Amino acid sequence: MNDVERMDRVLRRMGFETFRCSGPDATRAGILEAWEQFINELCADDAVVVYYSGHGGLAASAEPADRSFEAPDPPTPWRYQFLVPMDFDEFDEAGGDSDEGDGRTGFRGILDIELSALVRDTTARTPNLTLILDCCYAGRMARDPTAATVVAPRTISTTAACGEGCGGRFAAVSRYADSLCRQGRLPTDLHIEQSPYAVRIAAAAAGETAWEYRSQVIGVDGVWHGALTEALLCILEGGDGESLGDAGDSGSNAAVMSWRTVMLRVAELVNVRFPYQHPEVAGPADRLPFQVRELVDGAFHIRMEGNSTRSAVIQAGRVSGVREGNIYTVVPFGVDKAAGGASNKWLGEAMVTSATPFKATADFIPRDPAKGAKLPTEGALAFLKYDALYRWPVLLPPGLERLAATVQKSRFVRPRNLDDGDLVLAEFREWPGRITLHNNRGRDIALVYTTRESLGLEDRLVEAAEQLARGQHLLSLSSGGPAHLLQHEIEVKFGLVDEGGHRGRTIRQDGTDSIFEGDRVYIELINRGLETVHVWVFDVNATGQVKLVSKSSPRGVELPSGRVEVLGAARHLRGLKGLAVGWPAALSQSRGEPVEETLVFICTSSPVDLSHLCQANKPSAARMNLSFLEQLTSTILSGESRKATAIEDDDEVVRYATIRIPMLLFPKASLTDPK
Repeated sequence: MNDVERMDRVLRRMGFETFRCSGPDATRAGILEAWEQFINELCADDAVVVYYSGHGGLAASAEPADRSFEAPDPPTPWRYQFLVPMDFDEFDEAGGDSDEGDGRTGFRGILDIELSALVRDTTARTPNLTLILDCCYAGRMARDPTAATVVAPRTISTTAACGEGCGGRFAAVSRYADSLCRQGRLPTDLHIEQSPYAVRIAAAAAGETAWEYRSQVIGVDGVWHGALTEALLCILEGGDGESLGDAGDSGSNAAVMSWRTVMLRVAELVNVRFPYQHPEVAGPADRLPFQVRELVDGAFHIRMEGNSTRSAVIQAGRVSGVREGNIYTVVPFGVDKAAGGASNKWLGEAMVTSATPFKATADFIPRDPAKGAKLPTEGALAFLKYDALYRWPVLLPPGLERLAATVQKSRFVRPRNLDDGDLVLAEFREWPGRITLHNNRGRDIALVYTTRESLGLEDRLVEAAEQLARGQHLLSLSSGGPAHLLQHEIEVKFGLVDEGGHRGRTIRQDGTDSIFEGDRVYIELINRGLETVHVWVFDVNATGQVKLVSKSSPRGVELPSGRVEVLGAARHLRGLKGLAVGWPAALSQSRGEPVEETLVFICTSSPVDLSHLCQANKPSAARMNLSFLEQLTSTILSGESRKATAIEDDDEVVRYATIRIPMLLFPKASLTDPK
């Protein structure tokens, strides 16, 4: 209820009249009836927000998709996503084909196609709808298993993952969906993503886990919050002093930017703690929050500061992705980005020197410096040209000026700002005679013995923080955008190898499982799609160190259609040898506590070279004709800015997607076996 209460309070403060359906009232019938009654009361000018916080579910077919030319048109869905009301556990598979979804034995989830119908009916009354779903459709909204307090995952046992007995559930849900269509209660071709009037905000990408965590408030027992809701409320609450904001701000500042830019900052805040969760926004994302008016995509208002001839102010800040080091092309109002950059209409460039949550200061360099031209009185538009790498916030103890100065100069980390709240990547702590670096799970990952008069030791600590930051960037690397997204059917199987060289226990892939130092594991890659896919496999440990797992494939593991490759197979022999699991060299095992370990899979449509991700301490040679993905990952290594738009021929565009398997790693000496 914490998230619902906070969202209710914030929306009321913004002028909304709110209606709640929560707790025991939030049954399947209760939610549907409340939403339908709500629709009947709407008027054309109403701004509508529908917020859901809870579980999501997924019922997927265990059978391979029919790709033949004789496949039915429209094809039968291979999976159904649904919300999980309070009475969901009353589901009885024997009655899953009941025509009455709210009957005693009927399916009690709310299907995605039912949500689509509700969205359609809502936008028929008003075109201004924002739908916020803080759940994961795969039924894996879990509490952070690496938190200091012992917690249990909030997985829903009745929504089995595909391949673990979900066939019966899929059949039952599919029969129920068919019954709705037969009765004419739902169109057969209705999809929520097709609504042009609804902004849809989701906690995670399809198939990802959405997380909640206990907030850390000094002197108060922390309460649980969904990561998406917490980050979004930090921005909507603006400067109320509770979670975010400077003393000079008041109320919500979110209305000065589009949903697209709001969600950029939301993703950054979520990724500090959960780099493998990627919040998404779809629909008319260029709208101002809770309005129908749209902003020019990617454009910010810039004007000169007072009577200055060089200093300019950009009317957007860190919340909008405006960072120190970004370079913008400046064009007059009425000129779009392409026309301005390709002609003599552009006015100059602006490099950001400092940024607050909602404003930034920049040095304006006119196109012809000799003329010393200023911006027009009404200002101009700034379009991103070079994008600086995001610098993760770290917490510093007071009084260590040299350490603070070293951090400030880093390309990868920066001192924490007020708008970061308690979402920091790492914390430096000072003790008598030593300084330690801790990650945001409280684990010490670096130590130097020093005094305040010592010289040069700050570099070692900051280098450790920078390694952690590089690893965090790789963990938070999302699949390509619309122009670079790889649609693939790569299946990953991951498990232990027993002493006889056979497959042992399968390791869950949702972040709730664990392995031990000294274990041997296998990774099986299966391409069930039609296109050849290349797969790079990396391991990122708790210190941010990145290691290449697929060492034998210098351009990625090549997987033609139907191909199976097993990492950890005994070459030229039958059975499995396994990949040895080691403990991070920089970490102590004395406490017997687990640390985070993550496998990262980068799937690409063409061969690429991503080996630089493992070469943080080695100088890299200049490389030409890089794909967008190679440019992006090179930036993670170097910390340098990159062109905001990569130039690639349409025939040479490398499409890519990412897969992650987070887990806990226990030291060999641990006496606690989580299995």
